[in-house]
Amino acid sequence: MIEALAAGTDGNLSFQRYEFLFETTTQLLAAQRLDDQLSLVLDTLTSGLGYAHAAIALADRQHGVLRMRGASGFADDDAVGSLELPLDSN
Repeated sequence: MIEALAAGTDGNLSFQRYEFLFETTTQLLAAQRLDDQLSLVLDTLTSGLGYAHAAIALADRQHGVLRMRGASGFADDDAVGSLELPLDSN
């Protein structure tokens, strides 16, 4: 399915993406841990939907930061995945 999404140019591409996202959602619901869910989302964005780079950040309001939880496709995924940015723009 991933190969079809990356290479497909026929008229069924919209349906294929919809089907792929439905399958991904089913897998997300079955994943027990947040780290497993984040990994699946990153894989879906890069391999499944063809984005070269993807990163996921979660807001930590208690500490006032936007904390990256994972990254894929960057020269140093670990460095990008460990970034923290302040939520306050002042």
